[in-house]
Amino acid sequence: MTSGNSEITEDGDARLLVEALRTIQEEDGVLTGAALRELASEYMVSPSRLYGVAATCPEFSFEAAVEDRRPQGPPVEEPEFFNRIIRAGHAQLVVSGALTQRFAHPPATIEAYVDAGGMGALARASGDMKPEHVLSEIVLGKITRKDAEWQAAAVTEQPFIIANCHAGDPIAGQATTLLDRDAYSVLEGMHCAAVALGARHGFLYTANLTGEEETRLNRTALDIAAAADGDFAVTVVPGVNSLVGSEDSVARAVIDGRRPVPSAQRTGVLLLRGRAAVIDSAEMFANVTAVLASGEPAGTRLYRVTGAVDRPGIIEADASATVRELAERAGTHAGAQALVGGLSGAFLTEGQLDQRMSVLKPADNPRWRTVHMLRDRRDIFPNAREMAAYNARYLCGRCVPCRIGSVRMAEMIEAFPPDAETLAELAETLVATALCPVGRGAAGMIRSALKRII
Repeated sequence: MTSGNSEITEDGDARLLVEALRTIQEEDGVLTGAALRELASEYMVSPSRLYGVAATCPEFSFEAAVEDRRPQGPPVEEPEFFNRIIRAGHAQLVVSGALTQRFAHPPATIEAYVDAGGMGALARASGDMKPEHVLSEIVLGKITRKDAEWQAAAVTEQPFIIANCHAGDPIAGQATTLLDRDAYSVLEGMHCAAVALGARHGFLYTANLTGEEETRLNRTALDIAAAADGDFAVTVVPGVNSLVGSEDSVARAVIDGRRPVPSAQRTGVLLLRGRAAVIDSAEMFANVTAVLASGEPAGTRLYRVTGAVDRPGIIEADASATVRELAERAGTHAGAQALVGGLSGAFLTEGQLDQRMSVLKPADNPRWRTVHMLRDRRDIFPNAREMAAYNARYLCGRCVPCRIGSVRMAEMIEAFPPDAETLAELAETLVATALCPVGRGAAGMIRSALKRII
């Protein structure tokens, strides 16, 4: 067995565990329970962490006794439920503001983008404005909700800039739509941010791409860089299609060449390859472009409305819009209920639809700018049941609460009425102990449903 007698404390050191696991599998053919326990003791990590590392790497095989103890969850069809939402969600694109002004006629070339008013933001940022003024527009102008991260990166030398364009949740499609319809504005916003921070290198982090999509985005990045005529370069980095793929810690792991699993959020300056990094959403960078080009303050967000509405799709609306206002714009009907936030969201009854989207959850999270309308209260339970089964199958399983708890929740909610007390207690445990917001949100969704169906 590989020797190792130092405690594993950082996520990057998981690579040492993978190498040790490979050695065991080469020697024994499979990972046995005894070997896993011995390795956990040798490296001073918990057996659950070691199992989590092995379980997320498809190259490893477990002996039958170990595999039988791994919860499998109820059988789940391919997510046709979400495929219906995805198809319906692209039915319309409401062009109503600065973020969607080019959606009707997406620019196919840099020349078309310039003719449509593009590159004006960067010209202003690198011409009339000082870097600190550009930063002030981003932070004090409320374009970003991550002002502390931006301010921390601003006092470091040549920080990295990361545009997180991964939706994660299949219901959330704003970032994908932006890259399809106006990737130039996202990249121009990154170049404006580079002026503010003195950055030289950025990353456009996405979900898994086809070869054609990756080629298009790389060409777009090169076109913007040539038009900018500066020293800032952007690399397109496709991630994996998973529920946790949109987590910032996963984005940094993929860019850094590590396994795409979440890590506990740490306070202070975010680091990537030993240097400071600032990471924000695709929509935020598109908003930087819109605000600097127009001189008007940021006031709108992109929302996705699906479900029991006449006109499902992407809607640009005021940041202070209520759930009811969005639903009415999409053509809802009296008595409708809502699921806000997708797989990690919360159910709202008809009487709760007047809540503002901006106060339900932080507005920089695209998952929480999705609204799925339900016909009435009777739709809450079947939707919760299907989402619980989907979460049980597609959560990464790195931490024990998600790996086991999500499966148990899916099993328990299969029956109606479920054992509400036990299920609520399990959901509370996951909310308190799951490693990342996606896992905690999956439990929060169950807890929200129980309040409205019991």
